Amino acid sequence: MRLERLRALAWKDLLEVKRDSKTLIAVTLSAWLLPLLALFTGSLQSATTVHVAVVDLDCSNATIGNTTFSSSAIAFELAAGVRLAAGSVVKVDVYRCRVPPRPPDVLVVIPRGFTENLTSLKHPAMLRVSYRPGSSAALNVYQAIVSLVVPAVSRLEARRLIQALGEEAGVRINPDVVLNPVRVQTGFIGVPAPIGERIAAEVAAARQLAFAIIFVLAPAAILTSDLMIVEKERRNLEMLFATPASPSELVVGKMIAAGIVAGVAGLSDAASTLAYLAISGLLQARGVSLQLIAVHVVSTMLAIMVTCALTALAIMMGVSTRIASILSGVYTLIALFVYTASLSIDFTRLPLAYRAILSLIPYTYSVEAVIDAARMDVAGVAVNLAALTLYTLLVILAASRLANPERVVKTG
Repeated sequence: MRLERLRALAWKDLLEVKRDSKTLIAVTLSAWLLPLLALFTGSLQSATTVHVAVVDLDCSNATIGNTTFSSSAIAFELAAGVRLAAGSVVKVDVYRCRVPPRPPDVLVVIPRGFTENLTSLKHPAMLRVSYRPGSSAALNVYQAIVSLVVPAVSRLEARRLIQALGEEAGVRINPDVVLNPVRVQTGFIGVPAPIGERIAAEVAAARQLAFAIIFVLAPAAILTSDLMIVEKERRNLEMLFATPASPSELVVGKMIAAGIVAGVAGLSDAASTLAYLAISGLLQARGVSLQLIAVHVVSTMLAIMVTCALTALAIMMGVSTRIASILSGVYTLIALFVYTASLSIDFTRLPLAYRAILSLIPYTYSVEAVIDAARMDVAGVAVNLAALTLYTLLVILAASRLANPERVVKTG
């Protein structure tokens, strides 16, 4: 295998990419779909307005000792909590002793008898919360009210009840101790708290980085795979096989060109993902290290390279250009499955049988390498990158060995 032949073959493919510079630009810009999606989604959310009506139908007060409980005050507490939890996406109106003139998107009702039940200490005081079905924005606000606002108001009123009862009994009571008699002291196993917090932040960012690979992998894999597919469609492989270059030199030369394209795509993907993390608020101080970014770039490059190598292997085995194109898309779909699963699944905690299946998929190693980098597991990073590199080299070697000019040229 001669270096000058590899250089010439790689240079030929790079010139092809240069002539079609718009495609390379599209591959580079495709990596920025993720931060653009975050900006677009955020702008749409901020432009959405959900009308929330807090209706006080109880309109009553009750007293325990010197403490007064008012349904009107609780209505305004609920309104303030909704504004705090949902921010600028809500318009909150309070209706005292009357119903709203028009149905709102989310309705919070303080029914009659609420204050009496609250101060009776025998029955729970019930609120009615409902929303307009079919609206995702209304559903999000409804869920925030049920899971955040109502528990906060309930806790506030519980504190006031405990203080009032303590004053009546002449006993000094700390409401927080009564409400939370058991406390939790959190920490990390094996590392100090600052290091544990940094690792947790990096792992959260790493999962986003691993998932972001798919945004550049799909177009970059298509571009690099076309280095082989287009040659076959144009019948250029016949001329290339007629040159002094061997089939293995042809495959390796194209892989070198694919590697350069993959490097450009990897750097663009890393920059765009950092922008996404900053936009989404996940980029915290010391949340993403230079080592993590470097591993991400290498993992992206190898993921693109192995996709191109698998396509080259299919072509050298004699499949048609249509099947080769379909297989390239299938490889991308498999990658999408792996990268999406990595957002919520820890592959290292799966049973051995599942891990064995995932080990057959090269994209698994790129995910684990990025996450190991976040965990500061140098050995894990080295093993996974080495495995992905070896996988790629074995596929390239298989494509080189199986390359049969007569078989490749005969297939359509």
